[in-house]
Order: sequence, then C-alpha cells, then structure tokens
Amino acid sequence: MTTPVLWPTALCRPAGWTAGYDPLAASGGRTALSGRLDNVQAPGRGIWRPAYVDVPIWTRAAREAIGVMEGLVLGRDTPVLVPYHHGGIGPFQAPREASTFDDGAEHEDASLVAPRTVALVRRDASAGAVTVRIDKVDCGTIRPLHAFSVGTGLYRVRSVEEQSDAFAIVEIYPELRSDIAEGDWVEFDRPIVKCRLLDPRALSAEWTAGFKSVVTVQFIEDTTP
Repeated sequence: MTTPVLWPTALCRPAGWTAGYDPLAASGGRTALSGRLDNVQAPGRGIWRPAYVDVPIWTRAAREAIGVMEGLVLGRDTPVLVPYHHGGIGPFQAPREASTFDDGAEHEDASLVAPRTVALVRRDASAGAVTVRIDKVDCGTIRPLHAFSVGTGLYRVRSVEEQSDAFAIVEIYPELRSDIAEGDWVEFDRPIVKCRLLDPRALSAEWTAGFKSVVTVQFIEDTTP
C-alpha cells in the first residue's frame, strides 16, 4: 500500500480554495474514485473534488516543497492528503482562526491556537453507512455543515438525529468510505481527505526568470482502501 503524502500547507498556501463537494446529481463520465479516468461508478452521495487555486511558489522553501511533492506523488502514483479548511465552523470549545487558511494552525512551540477538540467513534459502522455515533469527550455542539474526517475519509454532517453533552448521532454525506470502529478518532480540527491529482502534470510549475511560479492544483477523491 502506498503511503499518502500530506499537502505542505504551511509552505504552499493557496490564494483560493474549494472543498469541491460533487453530489454527482448529473449523469455522464466522471473521474474514478481510485484516480483512474473514465469510470462512471461512484457512491450515491457524491465525491470530493477539492482544488487549491493560485498557490504562490515564490520562496526557496516553497520551491523545494513543491519539487519534493512532485517527486513523491509522481502524477497519480501516490495519494495526497488534502486538508479541509473549515473556516472556523465546527463544534469547537473556543473560537478558531477563520480569516486565513490557518485552520488548526500552530504557534512556534507547536501548540494549537485553541484547545484540541476531542471526539471518538461511539459504535462500529460499516463502509457505506450514513449514520455515525460520536462520543463528545471535549467537544461542543455538533451541527449540520460541520466537517470531520475519520482516517482518510472526509464527511459533513447532514443532520443531527440525537445529541447530548456526551454524545451525538449524526447523518453524514458522503457515505462512509471504510469501516470505522469504536474508539476511532473523529477529527474536527484538521480534517483531511485522501485524493489523487486530477491533472498528473499539475505540479510541473512554469518558472519565471526569478524562479517564481503560481500553480492551481485540482484533486479527485481516492476512496480505495
């Protein structure tokens, strides 16, 4: 199994971003969830197609980071873990920075800007399920639109079926990409989604004479195990 690579947000921060949720309401050819093209099979509740728009590669550190990413990813050979930027919307006990892409940002001493949200899977559920039971260990009120990841699968809350200070039962979209087990971490602070590059040449930057570049990178969710 190929180990996914985390997108280096600190060095390659986009000017714009889209979560790219695609409900697949229309028929027609789509990119396969495995990253292969021209496969129309997809889950009933859609897929993620995030994009990072106008990523400035202006510093030496950013050039090195994008070059390393290009070598590690090799087109569509390796999955990329793409951070979901919640913009401060979530069941947080204290406000998160929402003015930039610094969701879950850290200080120089690596401490979080706000206390970590702690939530765990309350009950086992199988891939394809749309109901998740969550233990709220240190977690605020969960509401529709709140996003979280379990493992490398990204989900939004569609509705809240039941909630107390201790737990919540939520309906999600899209459906679970893999089995989840009691005690699995529910990541609200720094959600991610496993993807592949939509264009395998996306990281092949075109440089100016001063070795500066701007790239736009589109991804497609990879739901393979």
